[in-house]
Amino acid sequence: AWEADTQAAIQDGYDPSASGATAYDILFEDRGIVYEDSKVRVEAFRTKHASLEHSFAYRFTTSDRVVVFTGDGGPYHKNIVVAAKDADILVTETVTEENIRFAPWGGNTIEEKKKEIFRFHFSPEVLARIAREANVRKIVLTHEQNYSQAEEYDPLGLVKEVKAAGYGGEIFSAMDGDIY
Repeated sequence: AWEADTQAAIQDGYDPSASGATAYDILFEDRGIVYEDSKVRVEAFRTKHASLEHSFAYRFTTSDRVVVFTGDGGPYHKNIVVAAKDADILVTETVTEENIRFAPWGGNTIEEKKKEIFRFHFSPEVLARIAREANVRKIVLTHEQNYSQAEEYDPLGLVKEVKAAGYGGEIFSAMDGDIY
């Protein structure tokens, strides 16, 4: 993913070499510790995001809480369940199924859009399944793709879809400045 992001930045006219960011080789198959000190352990878990070879969820464990970031999702992946097991907070993304017909990409029919878009992002049903299986206490949605028409927009639309798909825990749509 690092190389793909770098190439995309260059094609867009940016010079990523000035960022000071550092890349590391990932030397594990399914999961591994990528950072650890006396306050936090950070584990990376390989996941699936369309055809990208290097896609990860990250689990941050401290003495009093576990927070997991999925990044972009896609189809159900058991490693995300493992990463999120008993997490206090799962920070994740989802895309509407109810309003997917309004998505500007992914195909011409609803079925084409579902097939393509759900390769890249979690459907509410898949996200609810992951959270239930992992026993996640709280979901915080970021990178929300609601695709509704402006006059029908519901800022909690995706929260409602994930709940309707069977997740019974707390769920929030992330807002700047929120504390969870």
